Amino acid sequence: MVSGQAGSKTKIAAALVVVFALWTAAAIAGVNEDLLEAAKRGDVPAVQRFIADGADVNTKDDNGLTALIAASFNGHKEVRELLVRAGAK
Repeated sequence: MVSGQAGSKTKIAAALVVVFALWTAAAIAGVNEDLLEAAKRGDVPAVQRFIADGADVNTKDDNGLTALIAASFNGHKEVRELLVRAGAK
């Protein structure tokens, strides 16, 4: 293999790693937002699914509101308990 080809393959591989990392971060951010919305609605199956998909149970919205606070404020006891079992603080 010519050294120029090796360098190109290395650059392509590095670019793919960056793209994958950004895509993963964006996907997790979306799941976190979805978790917050589901907690506000009291949607137990959705909260379970988002936790299973890797959502951060301690994520906060732009106002500092967590899923646990949202569920508690809206009277969603089952969601609140689910979040606590999943490690929400």
